[in-house]
Amino acid sequence: MDIYADDLNCYGGKVEYYRWKLVGEGEVFAPVLDPYPIAQEQVSPSRWQVDIPYFQAAYETPGATGAPWQIVENLKFVLRPVWIIEGKSEDPYYNFGKVIMYMDKDMYRIYWKLVHNRGGEYFYNAMCAYHFVRRPDGSHTAAVPNLVIGVNDKRDRAALGGRYTSQFFEHDFDEDHFTLSTLRELSD
Repeated sequence: MDIYADDLNCYGGKVEYYRWKLVGEGEVFAPVLDPYPIAQEQVSPSRWQVDIPYFQAAYETPGATGAPWQIVENLKFVLRPVWIIEGKSEDPYYNFGKVIMYMDKDMYRIYWKLVHNRGGEYFYNAMCAYHFVRRPDGSHTAAVPNLVIGVNDKRDRAALGGRYTSQFFEHDFDEDHFTLSTLRELSD
């Protein structure tokens, strides 16, 4: 497997399964669609639509060279300040032994994750890219995950996730929408 459930936003696991430690701070080149936000377009009284340029990979581009999973269109890198965080798994049945993550100091988004197996050997990395959205009047902004590339360096292969080309933001929910009873109803 070359992409894991925990790779959503570069970490989608249970924080209580790890011992966490802040090991440093620094700067990384953060993968983004663009450092400037995409405009949201209102399509109904409560819904806003965003059209997103596609992250095209080398295997989809005639004549492209390099790794097939390399993104060759619409990916930019911007220098961002990060916290460097180490997590060591305490669950003996979990695949990962240690993860090192690079989390944005301002937005708390993880851009890069290095993964070691339970024996301590590095084998895998994930890159998580984001795009930013904004309403024309500035009343709503968001940093949104849009791409995960999981690269298994031991096997020299990878998988891509995300890369959707549109999304919507729904607003104006009823006040009781986020109550326990509504959540139970939605899960049935």
